[in-house]
Amino acid sequence: MVRRSCCIPGVVLSFLGMALLLLCTVSTPLAWGSNSNIGFVQSGDLLNDAGEGLIDYTDGSNTNRQIQYITFGTYGYCTKGVGESSYRFCNNLGSAYAVYLRPSGNETTAAYSQTEIKSSWTRGLVLHIVAFVIAVIALVLACVPNMMILLISSLAHLLAALFALIAFIIDIVLFVYSRNRIQQVAPGASVYPWIGFYCALISIPLLVLAGITVCCGRREKGDDFTASSSKRSGIDFGGMFKRKNRADVNEGGVLLSSRQKVLEAFEDSRA
Repeated sequence: MVRRSCCIPGVVLSFLGMALLLLCTVSTPLAWGSNSNIGFVQSGDLLNDAGEGLIDYTDGSNTNRQIQYITFGTYGYCTKGVGESSYRFCNNLGSAYAVYLRPSGNETTAAYSQTEIKSSWTRGLVLHIVAFVIAVIALVLACVPNMMILLISSLAHLLAALFALIAFIIDIVLFVYSRNRIQQVAPGASVYPWIGFYCALISIPLLVLAGITVCCGRREKGDDFTASSSKRSGIDFGGMFKRKNRADVNEGGVLLSSRQKVLEAFEDSRA
């Protein structure tokens, strides 16, 4: 059996993929209700011709505050108001949240009086966390120099890549859906993928490559392998060769003694 040590390139790829999924996991909003600047979809330019923004009338939000930017994360969203320099409000609603927006009172160009991003479209964002947990387990297993454990690690990497792929598809669907909904009440709004979107995308090939290369460790040298194999099998090849050489010498000794006796007998007969 060939023993393998952990494959450094596979571990590095695994760590990079896990780190990217970690960024997706800590997407906005954070547990204490602040913005992390990492989300999956962001929308800006929510102002109308009069410079007024949209009104967020989701539960827990300030309906007197006009927003100019909104970023969607795993457990909620954060908004930046008109004239504000940073995201000052985050609504942490849970793994499946809905957002309700409407134009300000003086808006006349919007096609709809209000719009809603339903919870069924944000529910699947939690799969980023599932992929991250599996990637952490795969990375830990990849550091164990045992062939069976490395095979399990390889399968875990591929499973994490599968969940990351599903989560990325959900990101794409959320991007298309939210762009359509937001532009109903803000025709000039720009909706685009944000940092978490690209982190999920890049993590997929990294995890796949890690799953392929994690089992490609270093083999022992041939001499070391032969020696270790002979020790494990209980066969001492060196001792066998030594005993064989001694047997040859003994055989040579016996032949030499017989020849000497024949010569002595021949000399005695001549005398």
